[in-house]
Amino acid sequence: MKKLMFDDGENCFEVTEEEMLYNKIVGNFYEFCKDGGALLSYWEDDIKTRLLRIGAVENYGVCLTHDIYYKKMSRIGEITTEHTHLAVYDKTKLEEVIDVYDEIYASVGLFFPPEIAWKGIKEFMISGGMTLDIEWILAESIPEKGNWC
Repeated sequence: MKKLMFDDGENCFEVTEEEMLYNKIVGNFYEFCKDGGALLSYWEDDIKTRLLRIGAVENYGVCLTHDIYYKKMSRIGEITTEHTHLAVYDKTKLEEVIDVYDEIYASVGLFFPPEIAWKGIKEFMISGGMTLDIEWILAESIPEKGNWC
């Protein structure tokens, strides 16, 4: 059974209606920015398998970070590994960084207009995956002068 959980640091709830989440993130974007963003976690059979971090900065837009968790056995027992992908809006601005919150920096090229970022959020809600409508890169691929959070 799949389940989608929303957490903005103050409220945590199961997402059952796409429209409610759209209104919270896109429809009330400037209010959403005051919280700095939120986490959407994708659960399968009571195991969190994926996480979408939704960052929001008023003058720049929305950045999306997609984490996939894999469980595997090792000599010391079961361990979880993580693969992180970043949604890219403008590759030419990945080395240009902004202070998004208290000396936490992120590349300008990672920020999307809310309506475009919604495509990534919507696909995550449906499948837990990354939409093909947005370019994604591995976090390790960010240029040396760039950053992500």
